[in-house]
Amino acid sequence: MRLLSTAAPSYVGISISNTALCVVALCNHKGGQINSYQLTHYGLSELSPGQVVDNQIIDTEQMGQTIAQLIQQLHLTATQAAIAIPQALTLTKTVQMSAWLLDVEIEAQICIDADQHIPYPIAEASFDFEVLGPAIADGSDNSDTYDSYDNSEATDVISGTELVDVLLVVTLTRDVEQLTDALTFGSLNTALVEVDTHAIERAFQFIYWQLPTQVPVVALVDIGQSRTTVYVANQGVFVYQCEQLFGGAQLDERLQSEYQLDDEQINRIKSDESAQIAGITDADIYQYVTDFTQALVSTIKQALHAYFQPQHLASSQNNTTKTNSAAENDSNQDTDSYVDNSANTDSAPQIEQVILCGGSAALQQLDALLQQQLGLPVTIANPFAAMALSPTINAEQLSKDAPRLMSACGLSMRSCQQAKHTRKRRLWRR
Repeated sequence: MRLLSTAAPSYVGISISNTALCVVALCNHKGGQINSYQLTHYGLSELSPGQVVDNQIIDTEQMGQTIAQLIQQLHLTATQAAIAIPQALTLTKTVQMSAWLLDVEIEAQICIDADQHIPYPIAEASFDFEVLGPAIADGSDNSDTYDSYDNSEATDVISGTELVDVLLVVTLTRDVEQLTDALTFGSLNTALVEVDTHAIERAFQFIYWQLPTQVPVVALVDIGQSRTTVYVANQGVFVYQCEQLFGGAQLDERLQSEYQLDDEQINRIKSDESAQIAGITDADIYQYVTDFTQALVSTIKQALHAYFQPQHLASSQNNTTKTNSAAENDSNQDTDSYVDNSANTDSAPQIEQVILCGGSAALQQLDALLQQQLGLPVTIANPFAAMALSPTINAEQLSKDAPRLMSACGLSMRSCQQAKHTRKRRLWRR
């Protein structure tokens, strides 16, 4: 049976990370073109240490109060919300089923074959699915992977089998309920729960189609507080992702240990080029950012190691999660070889641009230093750059906050009925 009720026509997007609560409200821009949006409200609330630990909300009632306070500050009247569940709490895989099955029959078949597809007792699991298109015969095992798929590319169809690929997403019901409970305590009804990667991809696609120069392959680097995730997109669709244990916390710990700074002072240094902190010179800040950039380059190199393997060897590695130790033996290889493999005809397509998002993406001078070291165009993600803005929104502050709002933005985009460039994803099922 369906876990959640049918979504209302309009709702806000909410994402909760280990460090911040983000809220975004969009609407279709009146008089605009198809896929035109207006940002009506947005807000960020920094979370105290310990409120969210390893993607788990410790106190859902306290989180609900934080949500309610932010909604009230933004003067939002919305009663419906879409919320993102971290991909780390989900399992995704592609299964093949008969093309003649209706949705209700697919759902029943998944329940019947639960021991094959769902690693938890069915009574404790929630799942969702989407029919991607005709089954592709690539000989690879896509089990337990996130396979973003474009139906228009489905040309290598298995002959005569009449099968379709079905993307299955599974999580524990308790992980969904902690999110819905937080919304309930925040006086909001849950419209839907979506994997954060899917929401980020939707926001990224909007950025991609607004790029002044269309390049086929772009890397999106999401720099979080403790983890960095590198996505590779081909024509706007994620085809590879890898997570590394590296993030802004490394820089924070260094500043705290050497200068005994509090979180507010560190955030000022990271985001405000004009910030003046006693005892820290501009040269000191530049050196810290340079060191952080070098470490980030190494992280990106390790994350892309599997992507640039010959495709017949990497097919089973693509779209998997790795940690720092996974590529330690390659740490001395030249970085450029991992962002430009055009000379190797057996490798994956060359990456031509890098876009940064996440809490540490707006670190001053990071994009320029990273561009210098990678030799590729590097920009900061801002899905709102091509949107109309409400008069009450500070555009300058928004450009600083935008890299942290990708997931919430992607969720809110679902409520805009004319978001035709995104794939529809259904509600969670139980």
